[in-house]
Parts: sequence; C-alpha cells; structure tokens
Amino acid sequence: MHEEELHVYVDGSCYPNPGPGGWGLVMQYHGHEKELFGGVKAATNNTMELEAVIQAVQAIKWGTVYTKELEVTIFSDSAYVVKGITEYCAGWKRRGWKKSNGEEPSNLAQWKWLYDNLIMPHRGRYLMKKVKGHSGVPGNERADELANQGRHSLT
Repeated sequence: MHEEELHVYVDGSCYPNPGPGGWGLVMQYHGHEKELFGGVKAATNNTMELEAVIQAVQAIKWGTVYTKELEVTIFSDSAYVVKGITEYCAGWKRRGWKKSNGEEPSNLAQWKWLYDNLIMPHRGRYLMKKVKGHSGVPGNERADELANQGRHSLT
C-alpha cells in the first residue's frame, strides 16, 4: 500500500432479510487499523451494505491537511454497492433519480447521500473495488464479523 492510501473494507449484514441489520468497516492507513460497526433494528442487507460505505465516508476527515493527497480504496463484496457507485448512480441522477425503467432506485436516500458526499466532491480520489465475499480476504472477513457484531448488538 502506498503511504498516502487509505484502504477501507466494508460489509453489511441482515438476518433475516429484511430484519435486524448491521454494518462494519475496517480502515487501514500507515499500518494502523480502525474498526467501526453499528446496527439497525429494521433493515435489508443492501441497506446495510450502503450504510457501511456511508459510515466510512463520514469517518474520513476530508479537507484536512491529512487527507488532501489521500487516495481511498473502498473494498466491498456487494456488486450492488460497487456497480451502484461506479456505474448506475450518475445515470440515476441525470434521469431525476430514476432507473432506466422510470422507477426510483431502492435505498434512494442513501444513494443521493453517496452521490452528494462521495461521488461528486471526491471524484478520482476514491476507487471502489469488488472483492469476493467469504474468500479469505482478511479485511473483508473482519468487516463481515463487525457487521454481524453490529447486528447482534441490538439484542
């Protein structure tokens, strides 16, 4: 990892789906790690996957001297999240937050938040990467554990 790169592994969990949900994330920078997690009483898995990214963006202190040259790579095992951010969101915005079939995307409030707070202001400063879930990627495995911890913290 380059010294000015922040790697963030995110994951969401919901069981049953819909039902109690949790999100987790692992931030890695300069050999240090920060872990965060949380839970929601009623959610879907996709909602929690998006919430993990939102929580990661909120945890990054953009605009400070420490992040001016920072490049962020967010790793997710959710194709829904990765493709939504890298491919679909801009088109939804151009169409008045409608999919090509004229319907609103699910989780619209979260997509709008990500567009306004990640995609537009930090274009080119972040990279979304898809990782295969439950495949032994340490950061992804830990984010999964944290998401489940967030879900279980509700009981």
